Amino acid sequence: FLNGAVQSQNGRTVQVILPGDLLVQAESDQTLKAGQNVTLAIRPEKTDLTSLSQVDLAMPNQYRGVVQELVYIGTDTHYSINLGHDLILRVREPNASPTSRPLAQVGESVAVSFLPAAARVLVD
Repeated sequence: FLNGAVQSQNGRTVQVILPGDLLVQAESDQTLKAGQNVTLAIRPEKTDLTSLSQVDLAMPNQYRGVVQELVYIGTDTHYSINLGHDLILRVREPNASPTSRPLAQVGESVAVSFLPAAARVLVD
């Protein structure tokens, strides 16, 4: 979960500003006000982890981070990505075959991305 404040809303799409001025597009069925404090719930299984060379960081919901933790669970590998400013994003990648290898190692710089539909705005 990531805490932030509403910047704007257009229909169901909400712009939320996080510490470090990270802007996230998320969805909400509620009408929210600019400046309202909210919490974002981002689905780890709907978040993609790629190398920095494979994404356009100028596009919405694409961020640079560093792999802080990597846990192999069997069917999945779970990553904790440090986005800076004490923001940790969780990513869950399926291990598609018995020979699957981690997409990145601890300490490696990566890009993470997700669609607005993968992020929900929660109101306290």
